[in-house]
Amino acid sequence: MLPGDFLFLDESGDLGVGAACTPVFVIAILHLTTRTALARVAKRARKRGLGRRAPHNELKWSGASPRLRRAVLEEICRGKQFIAGISGAAMEKGWISATHAQRRLDIRYNYAVKLALEKGNLFGPMQRGRRITLTVDARNARATASLAEYVEILTAGAEICCNLSVLGADSLKVPQLQAADFIAGAIHSAYGYGQWEYLNAIRNAGIEVSLRRLSGGTPAP
Repeated sequence: MLPGDFLFLDESGDLGVGAACTPVFVIAILHLTTRTALARVAKRARKRGLGRRAPHNELKWSGASPRLRRAVLEEICRGKQFIAGISGAAMEKGWISATHAQRRLDIRYNYAVKLALEKGNLFGPMQRGRRITLTVDARNARATASLAEYVEILTAGAEICCNLSVLGADSLKVPQLQAADFIAGAIHSAYGYGQWEYLNAIRNAGIEVSLRRLSGGTPAP
């Protein structure tokens, strides 16, 4: 069903290559068929995972209990009729050669986003002329601006066939971005730490997950 007209992007892990860095960096894109789909995911999951008196703060994968993680993913799966699919990229740190390790982090970030968009079928000719909105967390202003510029370059070069616009938003106010955060966390847990429970729950619900994995055997650009 990819791509969907309303896309929400988040990441999990970091782009560093040191011993203290995460083993994998993940970009996840949630493809929705309507703008308001999954609008109550965070509210319902908070009540189930934290109780009725839980504070109305932003739900984040990092720091969430297994119970809360399962509750959020279950609420996402409940709305699967509005989910066109999930695309993403999982970048293992062994893929980043020592020669390229010092390149600017936003170059690797944008490259991972491009791979996720490719897996989301936004480069296919069947999407020509289609208007699609990609919403990202605007609190990282530099990454948002860099990504918007990168998308303009891809569009000008006719690599992206659809009319893709990048929109920055506050994830605290956008439950779909919080849902994308938990999806990115589920992918990161699977490929970074071998914890497949969460990603398998999404796939077992019948939601398409299209991923590009960059491992140590793939040459770095």
